[in-house]
Amino acid sequence: MDDPYKMTNNNPLISIAMATYNGGLYIANQLNSIIGQTYKNIEIIIVDDCSGDDTINIISDYQKLHSNIRLIKNPSNQGAVKTFAHAMSLCRGDFIALADQDDIWFSDKLERLLDNIGDNLLIHSDAILVDNNMQPLAISNMANTNKDMHKTEFIDYLISPNVTGCTTLFPRKLVDLALPIPDRFYIHDHYLALIASFYGRVKYLDEPLVYYRQHGKNSIGAGRFSFDKFVNNCKSVADSYTALLSMPAFKNNYYIELLRDYRLSVYLSKWTSRFSLFRLLCIKHGVKLLAYYILIGGVLGRNFARRAYNYIYKT
Repeated sequence: MDDPYKMTNNNPLISIAMATYNGGLYIANQLNSIIGQTYKNIEIIIVDDCSGDDTINIISDYQKLHSNIRLIKNPSNQGAVKTFAHAMSLCRGDFIALADQDDIWFSDKLERLLDNIGDNLLIHSDAILVDNNMQPLAISNMANTNKDMHKTEFIDYLISPNVTGCTTLFPRKLVDLALPIPDRFYIHDHYLALIASFYGRVKYLDEPLVYYRQHGKNSIGAGRFSFDKFVNNCKSVADSYTALLSMPAFKNNYYIELLRDYRLSVYLSKWTSRFSLFRLLCIKHGVKLLAYYILIGGVLGRNFARRAYNYIYKT
């Protein structure tokens, strides 16, 4: 049987799904970089999450000049995950790219991703980190955050994410598989990477295609968490994995249950099950995870864990 998602059009429509919230300082530069792409068959779907600044007015001015921009306003503040999910659900393209409101894309970003995606369910690239004034902070987001670029399996993405949403491109098939995003899932790009790795393949393109702006108002940035924020994030990830387990495709999934328990163990500074240690050692990267738990999980005390974390990540 033919794959209904197989690309047969040499010039497929790419939808850009953007979530905005009080992005008036940056949105014009980002829209210019998207409109100026070398790949021209695009639509731009923007969902605004109740901005209180001039974001809406700026987008409206662009709409007057560009008929392929569509603006939708949330009736109430929904947060980044629901706003991005709403934008993706409105996309008509064969492929979808996610856009933050405050970055700047390389002019050939879409062209490079489309040329390299093949039959993968998601492709993502590196990014150059810049500050509020577009001054370089790091030439590689992957290197700066010590992310593993060689992930290949579902469990790799359960252990830790390496996909940054603003660097991605994916076919409509992934949206069909992924939506709706479970209510308690903490961030959309990790969720999409999990779905893509579970059902198919994720590809990494080892070149920067985005200027990834870091500033004090980033919803999600590239900076390293403080220790306390890291611990709380472990709880958020554990709750997200519990939400995953409620989905029919993931019900009773051994690896999700195990990695959820592991995250809870770090958060609570104790094993959540007498079987956790043995189960952990039997999986890929299990020894490394155990060592990480001993250092960072608090088994030797929270003060030691904080010092070890700060030493490892130079926070």
